[in-house]
Amino acid sequence: MPAVAMLTGAMLTVGCGGTGAAVDTTVDTTVDTSAETAAEFAFSARRALEGTRFATLDDGAVADLVLGLCVEMETSSDPDAQVTAFVGRIDAPPGEAVDDRIMGIVLAEGVLAVCPEAVDGASRRAWDAAEPEERFLVVVESVAPELDVEQTGADLIAAGRLVCDVLDGGGSPAEAVLAEFSQLFEIDGLTIEEIAAGEAGEREGLLAGAVLGGAASFLCPQHRESVTAYLEALAEANSG
Repeated sequence: MPAVAMLTGAMLTVGCGGTGAAVDTTVDTTVDTSAETAAEFAFSARRALEGTRFATLDDGAVADLVLGLCVEMETSSDPDAQVTAFVGRIDAPPGEAVDDRIMGIVLAEGVLAVCPEAVDGASRRAWDAAEPEERFLVVVESVAPELDVEQTGADLIAAGRLVCDVLDGGGSPAEAVLAEFSQLFEIDGLTIEEIAAGEAGEREGLLAGAVLGGAASFLCPQHRESVTAYLEALAEANSG
């Protein structure tokens, strides 16, 4: 029997718990951060700045900006905010807001190319500083980004907290899944076996599994062991 959607979503989400893998932006490279690498990037990226308020910056200036942002990334714990603030400090003529967004994209790509380790470190510090609800949403929403999820972040957090309430009250992971199906999709009357077999829909099963795994990883980690054991048993039952 092929792997079921609920199991896949849950296993992927539990696997992300506490590791920071969901925000890992490391680019595999053995090239040291250097002025030469920054210069090569600046040359290739200059065309993106044409027509913006930063068009007067030459390749050397763009390379210096990338290297400067790399230095700031070494101590940053919010890489997105760091890029935005950095762009705001660039000495350039006034322009449209879209110009800053373009420069932000250019610089973000630049530091990923020149100093990926610094970006990865900043991302990990941001992950470590994030609230449990933020981590929960990151991993739930990353399990299946191609899904057209109708539920809002608040809906997903409410479902995750419902999972925790069921588990805190002595309920099983299977009972938690049934409860969240009722809350998220207004689907009642199915058994956990029917849900696991995909009879409620692959999309619904994947999202429900992600909520279960994310809740056990971040919202009520005291239940992570029992949820992991449940998922392992479910995987074994569906491996034949």
